[in-house]
Amino acid sequence: MSSRENRSHGHMRRLTFFLDLPLVRRASTCRPILVSIPVSHRRRARDDIPNQLFDRIKDVIIRKHTSHGVDVFGEQADVFNRLLAKINMALKKQDIDGLHRCWHDLEQKGLTRFLANWDLGRISDFAVSYLSSPDVSVSFDSPREWMEDISVMAANAHQTEALKSCMVYHIRHNNPQAVLDLYDRCKSVMSEGEPLGDNSQESHERHDSLALTPESLNTGVYIPGRVNLLLAATTAHAMRDSFQDALRTYSETSVRFHHFSTRSFCALLDHDPLLQRKVELYTRRLSVARLLARPPSLSKQITNFAKSGATHLLQKLYESVIQGMTDPHPYLAADPTLITPNKSVAMTEVGWTSFLSAFLECRRKDLAGKVWQDVLRLGLSHNVSMWTALIDGYAKTASFSDAVATWDSMISAGVEPNVLTYRALISALFNGKRPQMAMERYHQFRMQLMNQLTGEQNLLVMNTVLHGLLATNRIDHALAFLNSMETGPYKPDVVSYNTFIGHYGRAQNLKSVGAMINRMAAAKIPGDAVTFTSILSVLLRMGRKDRVDMVFRMMEKQGTEANVTTYNSIIDRLLREQDETSLQGAVALLHRMETNSNSQPDAITYSILITGIHRGQWLPRDKAEDWTRQILTRMRSRNIKLPTQGYNVLIDASIKNGQIQTALSYYREMLRQKVPIIFNTWCLILSALVEREEWKTASEVVNEMNKSGFRPTGILSELIGKVYRRISTGTRRPGAVGNGYNSNLQ
Repeated sequence: MSSRENRSHGHMRRLTFFLDLPLVRRASTCRPILVSIPVSHRRRARDDIPNQLFDRIKDVIIRKHTSHGVDVFGEQADVFNRLLAKINMALKKQDIDGLHRCWHDLEQKGLTRFLANWDLGRISDFAVSYLSSPDVSVSFDSPREWMEDISVMAANAHQTEALKSCMVYHIRHNNPQAVLDLYDRCKSVMSEGEPLGDNSQESHERHDSLALTPESLNTGVYIPGRVNLLLAATTAHAMRDSFQDALRTYSETSVRFHHFSTRSFCALLDHDPLLQRKVELYTRRLSVARLLARPPSLSKQITNFAKSGATHLLQKLYESVIQGMTDPHPYLAADPTLITPNKSVAMTEVGWTSFLSAFLECRRKDLAGKVWQDVLRLGLSHNVSMWTALIDGYAKTASFSDAVATWDSMISAGVEPNVLTYRALISALFNGKRPQMAMERYHQFRMQLMNQLTGEQNLLVMNTVLHGLLATNRIDHALAFLNSMETGPYKPDVVSYNTFIGHYGRAQNLKSVGAMINRMAAAKIPGDAVTFTSILSVLLRMGRKDRVDMVFRMMEKQGTEANVTTYNSIIDRLLREQDETSLQGAVALLHRMETNSNSQPDAITYSILITGIHRGQWLPRDKAEDWTRQILTRMRSRNIKLPTQGYNVLIDASIKNGQIQTALSYYREMLRQKVPIIFNTWCLILSALVEREEWKTASEVVNEMNKSGFRPTGILSELIGKVYRRISTGTRRPGAVGNGYNSNLQ
């Protein structure tokens, strides 16, 4: 037998896996991948390696090698598999030196890049236990570099515990630069899009005084533990007394701090209580500074607090801002003109105005007065936007006399009103039932400002006048005003006509609604979702059976496209009226969508309906359940999955109605359908189970969370802690799987 035949015969005696997968095409060939593993190796593996490891090896080599455009045959596969088996043995024996040798061999042969995330996780788990051992201070120096390489690679594969341990080691040994060097090596994972994970999930916890509202819908994959890496870097900056560097680091990532995750991390700094307190201070200041550095986000957060009536959260945020400007070592500037190297973030005009408006909306004149006085105390002056906010606040409460007095004070202070100031004063006078005074101010506006403004700015004031005249039932004056707009230089827009359509609709004056639609058509102004929702609402109240067809004939006549977005918008606006007539109209629109091939309903459509049915609990319970069943049946018949938000609404409604089993059935359905389960979902379910002391079921939910790979923080960690403590009888906690929750729960 020739040497070539000998080699071939020897190769055939090996166990060879033929992998029935799509062929990997090359420029000149197309062939399957063969993974060769010696029979002797396989025999040893029966005793030492779990059976599933063989499948893991195949998956690793196929997935990694095909993704890199590389085929692995013969010796290369054998070497990789042998080293992987040795790694498994080293992990079983807790053999750090053996693991070190295997890693060195993988590096020398260029095979570390082919390790699967699962394998990196096992290795990094061992690194965590090793770095946490009592004698690590003696033994860590020797394998430090390669252990850090493993930790960085694992972190970039979204497994961060080992890297956190390395960074904490350097913090404890007063080496902040080493911490920052490690952080720099994993910066790519820190800048990935933020899903409902480290802190966006935490931002929903209402008891957190500085929780941030998510700035966008969440995308991407959940990356647990990133907040700990950011906290380690922040600690390193604190050790160097460099708040501005910490702020730059914090601003470059989407990860956000939360007091639960901060408290858990600071527990690891118990060797230095002063450093613990300093890191806690840094995290609070960084959260405030980053929010102020983004005025739109700050304004949105303030508005959200005001709308939800969370005055105490709003007040606490404001106090944190003022403290940052007035502390012995301030880090915030009261105005952009006062920025210094140590105060690189400043409150803007938008910020001051937003706080003032929010406190007025919450009817806290005392806090609004404090804002007003703080501006003067900090050496600033009240700008026109603040005066406008004050007048607008009085307009919303119909305090026209206060609004007029504020206007007079503003003029006396030498501040010139702008278009929004006039709009606020005119609105305040109409709301105070002083239409004549309001029209006098409008004429003053025309004389002083109108010629200096754009048509869009003028329309803001003119539409306010239209609304005020109709609200005070001066219909003839409103029509005359509209006539003057149609013949004048500043033509009415869709808002102008919608104001009339809404007014006539509430009066069920279909004839006048039709006349206004004709005027819109003559002016060549197409209607929008508000227009057609108003019209449909009128027809619904009048009991017109052809209501939907009428509305869509109008839309077609005006050239408005009836697409899915338009339908969804109208359905949403109808449901916000919270009456059964409007709900019936929304379902009629759904039926029209389902029978129209050009505008088929999507998951958002059904989610809007489910949300509208359960928003505010305006429907009797039995009717809400009946409508919900109908919507879900129609959705499922079309093989459409309800999105996560829709399920959360159903779970929340079921819990509020005391139907915990129904809530659990929706949760189980999410598991079966593989619908993403986010922080709010877990929190809703576990909160209800803990409150009802359903410990066995709660334990099952925690196990399922563990298996899913979701890493809890904040209040969710506390709920899991309650479950563990309640069911603990000296045996192993349910679902404890290694790098889970110890640091968060103890």
